[in-house]
Amino acid sequence: MTFYMQKTSQENKGTHEEKESNTKALSIMEQWLQVLLLSYQTSPETQIVKYINYYLSRILSHEECQATKQKHCQYLRMQRYWQWHLQQSL
Repeated sequence: MTFYMQKTSQENKGTHEEKESNTKALSIMEQWLQVLLLSYQTSPETQIVKYINYYLSRILSHEECQATKQKHCQYLRMQRYWQWHLQQSL
């Protein structure tokens, strides 16, 4: 019985650490997106728009973003706008 409890405790710890790591990864991508948006504001270049689209795709594919419907919809609208913006600049 003690072995089972220890194993379950270790599994939960691993799950918690993975979730924390996923949250941190999403946060880092969101911070990079902010940097890119500010960069575009000061220097509107097509290459920056490409990076914005890249990070939006990564954020949208992240499991935490997919789990939060409101956040997913928000980023999806942003992605559509920036994809349209990229098509206009090409």
